[in-house]
Amino acid sequence: MIPVTGNGKDLRDYFIGQYPVTQALWEAVGVENRSSFIGPDRPVESVHWYDAVEFCNRLSEMCGLEPVYQIDKTVKDPNNQSNFDDLKWLVIRKKDANGYRLPTEAEWAFAAHGGIYGSGLEFSGSSALDKVGWYNENSHRETQPVGLFAPNELGLYDMSGNVWEWCFDWLGEKSGDDPKSGHFRVLRGGSWYDVASFCRVADRRSLHPDVRIGDFGFRLSRTAL
Repeated sequence: MIPVTGNGKDLRDYFIGQYPVTQALWEAVGVENRSSFIGPDRPVESVHWYDAVEFCNRLSEMCGLEPVYQIDKTVKDPNNQSNFDDLKWLVIRKKDANGYRLPTEAEWAFAAHGGIYGSGLEFSGSSALDKVGWYNENSHRETQPVGLFAPNELGLYDMSGNVWEWCFDWLGEKSGDDPKSGHFRVLRGGSWYDVASFCRVADRRSLHPDVRIGDFGFRLSRTAL
């Protein structure tokens, strides 16, 4: 985990994973690996948002940390407005818990830009995607092992390309809005499947939280308590 100094306004200090969650880490927690492209150092993919928050809790428990999410699969989330989400589990974040969690969209974007060291580059760590990320022109149409390209200013890898990364937030009108309800959860970063423009730090995507696709993964975060 890489420490990120907050912006002194709406972002407190936090930690974020140096890489997307790999299949080796995913399997170490004892969860079935549904990834389309198998390899221990490749990012786990074909996970939906609920898979990601459950994984965060399992890893927290393994590490002796307090799980961040209270998950009730028997109650439909009243804030979930989607007509296509068949799960709608009630997921409540405990903000003072010290375990692993998904980054908020604002945290993800700030870290991808390089935090306080960022210089406004189009992609995370470079103005040229071929130096930092896997996308449709160099990926050979599949995920690739993490950490093979250059990192960004914070030492974070694969924040542009390889896999889209789930964030905790419902989709708002702009990054960092953090609405309390919605139809879609946010994804950031672009993937091996996408054209370069989708891998820009500024680009946003969202889908129903129960969707699993072969270029959806995630990255861990922790609150600096």
